[in-house]
Amino acid sequence: MAELTASIRLYEILEKRFGKEEAKELAVALEEVLEEMANRKKEELKRELPSDLATKQDIKVLEAEIRRVEDTLRAEIRRVEADIRRIEAYMKIMIVLLLVAIALYSPVFAELVGRFLKP
Repeated sequence: MAELTASIRLYEILEKRFGKEEAKELAVALEEVLEEMANRKKEELKRELPSDLATKQDIKVLEAEIRRVEDTLRAEIRRVEADIRRIEAYMKIMIVLLLVAIALYSPVFAELVGRFLKP
């Protein structure tokens, strides 16, 4: 409806300026030019739009890639957790060895052990 109103308004302005016949010719020519421009724009959008949108296949490929990356990350996390557990075990052993070394070379500890071992 707005398009028809605009066309009538255009015709009226052209008619005042150029007369009835020339206004009619100009209005028809102008509408043809505008229609051709609109058609060209539609065709351009039809060509460009598919390159900008993801297809179902594109999405499936991306989902598969995401799953692969997730699996890789999970495996890496498990490996790091295992390394941490191994390091924790080494740390505990080192602490025990350090305490034993301190105890063996400490005169106070030797005295304490001697008191406990006396009958």
